Amino acid sequence: MIRSIEPTDRCREHVDTSAQMATLPTGHRVTVPAVTIDSVAFHRMFTACKRTRELVAENPVKPDYSPDHEAAEAWPLITAAYNGIEQALKMLLLVPTDTGFTMDQLKRKPFRHDLEALYGALEPADSEYIEQHFGEHWSLNEYKNLNLGFDTAQEFVAHLNRSHPQEGSLAWRYALLDMNVQIPKTNPWTMCEVWYAICCRVKAELYGRPDGTFRLSGRLKFRFERVILHWGEAYDGFTDDLNSWIGRKGDELSAWVDLLVKANRDAIHQVQAPERLRLHLGRMAERATAALAGTPADPDFQQFLQQVQRADRDRVWNPQRAEFDWANTEET
Repeated sequence: MIRSIEPTDRCREHVDTSAQMATLPTGHRVTVPAVTIDSVAFHRMFTACKRTRELVAENPVKPDYSPDHEAAEAWPLITAAYNGIEQALKMLLLVPTDTGFTMDQLKRKPFRHDLEALYGALEPADSEYIEQHFGEHWSLNEYKNLNLGFDTAQEFVAHLNRSHPQEGSLAWRYALLDMNVQIPKTNPWTMCEVWYAICCRVKAELYGRPDGTFRLSGRLKFRFERVILHWGEAYDGFTDDLNSWIGRKGDELSAWVDLLVKANRDAIHQVQAPERLRLHLGRMAERATAALAGTPADPDFQQFLQQVQRADRDRVWNPQRAEFDWANTEET
């Protein structure tokens, strides 16, 4: 529900920079940031994750007749993401003070570079959060239809691990040197999505603000809300009309997806809303499409845009399963 037409910035990275006063030996007082080692480590981790996501998005690995050449092109992206997932999992295990884990323990067996063991040690609430994050990405890209043998974050991590402790890490690290080792084929962008999901959970643990803002559905809703904020209170009762329309669709993201599908088919007249709102919804759909098209650094956004613009099928958002799906018949 749109509660108010006011600018928000929910996607800002929150790092604890609250200031405290320190007294120097000379008696002079100076303001210094009160940053804990946890927040500093998280900032490093989140920065590396975002930068790697940008590199993967801007440099997709192109299919090649030579699997060896393709593997060599993917190597720097995969090794970075693999190490990022490993360190993020260890960070998530270290954040709660009552888990009993220490860095020294996580550097030894049975953990070390074993992603499957690290993921298996997570608290149920942590793994559930990551699975929800992963599921939205997985459903949008329709990877279930590929019969890859894994459809959850835990199964994907086991795939990265190659079902044997340390093997995944060793296979990637030494693939350039050891010709007997082949880089296992995988999707660098999905690896980045798993890394990003873990980072988001670490942030929730550190700052006590667990939410779904950073999941794909949350990022899409944030984009759409920014488009709405452009209009402000377009007319008296605009917010009420907008929320009433969203309420009939049952969920905010469901409403936006339905709007974009209808706008793509020049069927805004089918939107069940007052005529004065439909006029603005048509323009909002144009702006939302332009906003999504202007974010090439997020392949999921581009995938979403391509799907809502398909002429043969209607993309829908299923809030009960938190998944993207296809409608059997056109809904209004």
